[in-house]
Amino acid sequence: MASRVSLKAKGKNSKSAKASEERSASQCLKEWSTWAMKRAKVITQTLTMASSPW
Repeated sequence: MASRVSLKAKGKNSKSAKASEERSASQCLKEWSTWAMKRAKVITQTLTMASSPW
């Protein structure tokens, strides 16, 4: 489930293009941090289950 984020600005207006580029970068960071947190949660749950005596 890989998502692709384009950092290239779209549009002809330089102001709009700059805002779009910043939005893309922030969206990329948000998606990356969400992905990392989900992986950390899975790893933590796996380790907890592995060390559980049940």
